[in-house]
Amino acid sequence: MKSYEGVDIVWCEEAQAITERSWKILIPTIRKDGSEVWITFNPELDTDPTFVRFVENAPEDSFVVKMNYSDNPWFNGILEAERLRDKEMLTKAEYDHTWEGICLPAVSGAIYADEIASAREAAPSRICEVPYDPALKVHVVFDLGWNDQMTLILV
Repeated sequence: MKSYEGVDIVWCEEAQAITERSWKILIPTIRKDGSEVWITFNPELDTDPTFVRFVENAPEDSFVVKMNYSDNPWFNGILEAERLRDKEMLTKAEYDHTWEGICLPAVSGAIYADEIASAREAAPSRICEVPYDPALKVHVVFDLGWNDQMTLILV
């Protein structure tokens, strides 16, 4: 699509997989007056380029709509049974991602994803920014202990 002239509308389906590099190439290409970029996706992580660019930092001239299974006029009993089964079988984070369109709290397989989510919910002030000098390189070292023993060192 790079430098392709006269495109009016582009629809990006499954846009959660589009990289920042691809957005930087595509967006300047769609430059005809009145042109539109339509994006549909189920966000995966809140750090993914599409989510950051179009949800967290939505352009002023954008129209963002969160749609879900509950907005689907063709959502039938078979799908409802599947949703309810998933609600029983999946973790809360997996269910929320699949059926509510909520970003996953961490990459699949992350060791402490559930614990961090619980800490955020129980006492939001426990999770905070740690001040540092951005001119200096910071190494984060984890000593993953047994049970609830763990050490985190910032060097």
